[in-house]
Amino acid sequence: MIKVNGGDRAEKKSLPGWRHKVESKCVMAKVKCNPVMDKIWRQRNLILGALIGAVCFVYLYGTKILDPTYDDWLLVSHGDLTQHYQGWQFFRNSEWKFPLGLFNTLSYPIDTTIIYMDSIPLVAVFFKLLSPILPSAFQYFGWWGMLCFMLQGAFSAKILEKYLKSTPAVCMGVFFFTTAAIVLFRMYMHTSLASQWLILLGILFLVYYEEYFKHYKHALIGWGILGFLCGAIHPYFLALCGIVLLGFVCRDFIENRKFKRAVGLLASFIGCAAVAVYLMGGFSGSATAGGTGLGTYSFNLTGFFNPAGWSSLLPTLGTVGGGQIEGYAYLGAGVLAMLPVSLILFLWNNRKSLKDRQWWIGTLLRAIPWIVICGISFAVSLSPKITFNDKTLFTIPLPNIVESLWSIFRATGRLIWPVVYILMIFAVCAGCYKSPYWLKQAVLLVFVLLQLYDLRPVLYSRHDSYRQEVVYTPSITGPVWEEIGESGKIKHLMVRDIYTTGMEYFYQLAEYAHRYGIDQNYYHYGHSIGTEPAQLVVEGLENPRDDTMYVFNSKFWLRCGQYDMHYYQAGYFIVGLTWQLENVEEIDPATLSSVVWEFGDNKYLSSGEDIEGIRHIHPGGFSFGPYYYLPEGRYLVTVEGTGLETANLSCTHDNGTGKLDTQQLEIDEAGAIFYIEVPGDLDGFELVIRNNGTEDICLDKITIQVVRE
Repeated sequence: MIKVNGGDRAEKKSLPGWRHKVESKCVMAKVKCNPVMDKIWRQRNLILGALIGAVCFVYLYGTKILDPTYDDWLLVSHGDLTQHYQGWQFFRNSEWKFPLGLFNTLSYPIDTTIIYMDSIPLVAVFFKLLSPILPSAFQYFGWWGMLCFMLQGAFSAKILEKYLKSTPAVCMGVFFFTTAAIVLFRMYMHTSLASQWLILLGILFLVYYEEYFKHYKHALIGWGILGFLCGAIHPYFLALCGIVLLGFVCRDFIENRKFKRAVGLLASFIGCAAVAVYLMGGFSGSATAGGTGLGTYSFNLTGFFNPAGWSSLLPTLGTVGGGQIEGYAYLGAGVLAMLPVSLILFLWNNRKSLKDRQWWIGTLLRAIPWIVICGISFAVSLSPKITFNDKTLFTIPLPNIVESLWSIFRATGRLIWPVVYILMIFAVCAGCYKSPYWLKQAVLLVFVLLQLYDLRPVLYSRHDSYRQEVVYTPSITGPVWEEIGESGKIKHLMVRDIYTTGMEYFYQLAEYAHRYGIDQNYYHYGHSIGTEPAQLVVEGLENPRDDTMYVFNSKFWLRCGQYDMHYYQAGYFIVGLTWQLENVEEIDPATLSSVVWEFGDNKYLSSGEDIEGIRHIHPGGFSFGPYYYLPEGRYLVTVEGTGLETANLSCTHDNGTGKLDTQQLEIDEAGAIFYIEVPGDLDGFELVIRNNGTEDICLDKITIQVVRE
């Protein structure tokens, strides 16, 4: 740095004249300004990084979603984004519990936690405190996205400042981080997982170890705060930042050789994280931390090079199953091209030291923390199933206890993110650290432009899609729904067919339930909450309540007849109530116990024809179908027709993969009757009638009737 008074004249002469004048003016300005301005000036790169993040966000997502009362964009997706928002809506309208993150308005009557709604628990709790003064429609996801981009820019700028020593270079480098593919992929899909500035904050602690965080108190406080934030934003950041912490602990142990310091740092992070998870209800409620799919949602060895359709320069590579999108880690053409250039420049800039053994020892010691982070991150992200492109190379057998613990973070592909950021930092900084000023700017400018050009498909896509204002139109409407909601009698909505109703229908039902201030018994959760909701609704139907509406999947409408209620057709659903609606005609109870299959369209028929409502099966031909959904129970099947004495009858389901025994089969000249026992809800019931005779079989109709005990 050039000194204000005196200084090294040789150094001054080596600088371009324009740069010398600019730096001299800046230094003089710092000397003369007041303390506040001086502090701002010293943090100019951090501030500029935050501003660049804000500009990138506004370009990509616009300003409309920053309106806290505009929530249509959150409801139209009927995906994870809708889940996050509706989780917040129901959490906001629930009574306060302790721990603070518990609520049961979307899992009535059992408690679940806001953590597994991915609604950014820390922010959800904060705004629930302010709920009385907030408008009825209120969303914070737009501003959270802006904050994430700003912090992404600020922390990356602070990291780059350490090595680049140039504000223009830092500003160019920040674009690699604020347009990182792994951030854009997560933002407004898994919104809380776009909070990757948490990883950068952990890396920043390591980068500034010598300057600040070698002081034990500073490190304890910093990692404690980071642990709390991770636990209160998304559990996966506990693993991600925990990996970075292990690298930091290695650096501290190399410096101090004190085991107690390492234990203290780990305790600070884990202890504060545990407090956050506890307060958010992570140790309470019915949700389970584990899950299935370990190895399915992993990182592929080609992940750094696979743009998955997001590159204008590189092709999409294969993967082993769609679940590996969780390991999305595309670096971008700019970073990929810059990595070898940075390595060459790094070796060139240190060419005089390459033969110095001490230099190599020092470099290796400084690299150990980063090697630890990358090694652990890389290993756990690959998961037990190691894959390359569209091939599985091998699978590592694991003891059950190891597999169970690892399954807590079953989407292991996400754990590659620390490596992504370390590679980006190396690409931006390694070659530029000791390079001449002009070369530093030129290299960064070329590769940041290449990076932005490469990612332009997704940049343009985000820019165009979020600029369009959308309007949400409720799907759950009609006379039945409106009369029930406006009656004010209903407090709870219980879905009977939990496991056979698509998730999109739960989003629609939740919008209706929220509209009328009604609790709902089941939803789409980030983790399983067990089988208790299904058990409770079955038990509740034995004695239906006046303040509860029971919603059945229409394809299992035969189930309805076993409960003594009034039933109403409401679009895709059938709604059961203990009381009668005044303005809507209810379903005839007699029709809820049987289903009749009549013929006339030649459907599900081989070597035969339907003539005037009669199905003719020619010799050697067969009839199949009708692919009904049958709930658990006992059924009487009646086949009315002639010629069945030479027929072979069999019952299957799920495209013929399952078989049902025909019981007490009786065949005569008028038809056939038999019973079937359905042990559990099944999909696609099929009755196959094969004609093994020499004359046509003629079928009038087939009736399937529920046998009530």
